[in-house]
Amino acid sequence: MAKKDFYSVLGVSKTSSEDEIKKAYRKLAMKYHPDVNKEAGASEKFKEASEAYSILSDSIKRKNYDQFGSEDGSAGGFSSGFSGGGSEGFNFDSDIFGDLFGDFFGGGGRSKKQQQAERGSDLRYKTEMTLEEMFNGADIKVEYSAKTKCDHCNGSGGENGAQPIECSTCHGSGSIRQQKGPFIMQQTCYTCGGSGSTISKPCQKCHGRGVKDKERKLTVSIPSGIDDGERVRISGEGEHAPRNGENGDLYIEVYAKRHKFFKRKKNDLFCDAMIPFTTAALGGIIKIPSIDGNEISITVNAGTQNGEIVKVKERGMKVLRSSRRGDLHVTIQVEVPVNLNAKQKELMQQLEKELGNDSNPKSSGFFAKVKDFWSELKKD
Repeated sequence: MAKKDFYSVLGVSKTSSEDEIKKAYRKLAMKYHPDVNKEAGASEKFKEASEAYSILSDSIKRKNYDQFGSEDGSAGGFSSGFSGGGSEGFNFDSDIFGDLFGDFFGGGGRSKKQQQAERGSDLRYKTEMTLEEMFNGADIKVEYSAKTKCDHCNGSGGENGAQPIECSTCHGSGSIRQQKGPFIMQQTCYTCGGSGSTISKPCQKCHGRGVKDKERKLTVSIPSGIDDGERVRISGEGEHAPRNGENGDLYIEVYAKRHKFFKRKKNDLFCDAMIPFTTAALGGIIKIPSIDGNEISITVNAGTQNGEIVKVKERGMKVLRSSRRGDLHVTIQVEVPVNLNAKQKELMQQLEKELGNDSNPKSSGFFAKVKDFWSELKKD
């Protein structure tokens, strides 16, 4: 039976250092671990890599493997193959396993010194504003409910100054290990809930949590130029963390109310302007409102067609944290006269005869094409 090349299995050379071997195994184990990779053959590759690492990570076994070629790293020359547990196989209850697979099983054996303080949850608050408020900026009132530091125990969670003590189950790590066959499973400690500590005499008001629900009221300044759907972060105004951890943040999400005249797209504004057909034909000046409260005079050129767009630069929304502004896009809508009396109809007919085809080149060209189309059909 041919000897397995453990160096080739891990993708390292015979001169590789212990750290290089460990990194190579870590990469393969994370790729082929059965809890992560469900593809056929992944489990075998994981076992093969683990077997190779069990030999090459042990200096004595590695030396024997290099010298005598035995797959179990012994001087006797017999092969043990992969073993899920036991003294002769790879020991899964090792530092490398906890280091590699802690994330798979809900946290990786952190010590008290490594454990980070718990952080309160972030909160999200939605509000609607008019385009004028978003243009100018505004102070808004915010009311919401959130977990707040318990005023009875001052957030400690203990009654009459009782202090947290190390959890006797997990010894401060916040997690416990359970071995199932060859695998070590890590889970949140059921005694302390992952905090790493317990309180012998919990606070009567918050029951040892250090927090309680409370209504809050804030005045929040929304900057000018904020866009639809953007948010403002209020640091530390989220939920209070249990036992005086770091507070979460409050995020104010701003959405635009429907406007009766303008539509917004990023920093540009869009609107329609209805004009009589005489103004479209002869040209003129029209006035429309501006988002900043002033009026804008727009020149309509003679012969303006329905649907033409006039762009007015720097008359749109303010750009957030800038002195610049977006543009205003005005779509011209030409109104055709209705409810004409007899005299008006007569005048319109006289005007139509007077204008002729030269004054309406597009419509004249269209009907010419229609005439040619029917002519071609008749020929066929």
